[in-house]
Amino acid sequence: MRMAELRKRPVVDLSSARRVARVADVAVDPATGRVVGLRLAKSEGGDWVDWSGVHGVGADAVTVSSLAALRSAGDAEKEALARTAKALKRRVLSDRGVELGTLRDLELDESTGVVAGVVLDDGRSLPGEALLGMGRYATVVAVGS
Repeated sequence: MRMAELRKRPVVDLSSARRVARVADVAVDPATGRVVGLRLAKSEGGDWVDWSGVHGVGADAVTVSSLAALRSAGDAEKEALARTAKALKRRVLSDRGVELGTLRDLELDESTGVVAGVVLDDGRSLPGEALLGMGRYATVVAVGS
């Protein structure tokens, strides 16, 4: 599933079977190659849910076990969100310093939150494990020797 596909998806509380929020954005930690959490909008709880608090991700909704999984985003979460958001539509550099294109999206494993691929503007996809860093200037990927 692409990261962009998660945006605007409803968040449903399994204990009440109600929509309690909408996914506004996704935060990725390039050091671990995983989603750390989701920023929420139109929420009945907080503006953040840790990936560990997500029960499931389906084609129609993200589910959480209860409203208690939602909380306010802290400084670390806000930093991860900013890093991820600023990387989209910016350059992708190889670890050798060669520009490969522009970051279009990230392919995610919806069951584990692992970054499965780095999608470039020309349609090429690099393996997720190639992701080394994301920042304001560029996303950096390993291309091998």
